[in-house]
Amino acid sequence: YTAEELVKMGISLPPDFAPGKGWSYSNTGYVLLGILIEKVTGNSYAEEIESRIIEPLELSNTFLPGNSSVIPGTKHARGYVQPDG
Repeated sequence: YTAEELVKMGISLPPDFAPGKGWSYSNTGYVLLGILIEKVTGNSYAEEIESRIIEPLELSNTFLPGNSSVIPGTKHARGYVQPDG
């Protein structure tokens, strides 16, 4: 899915509760943040995280896996398993 498709799916669902009446984790806000960062800066979300956070703090084991099926620098897989049906 594209970022825009993910946001569209997320906002098409009914809310879990009325505003101010509960809390529920969702990735939709982070996807939307990535879209905004790219529109404002002209750079990818990954480029901005790299140049503004990872490089200045000299973080050596921090990464954005993107669409990779493995975690960079390791033999570990990443992702979610979708149950049948």
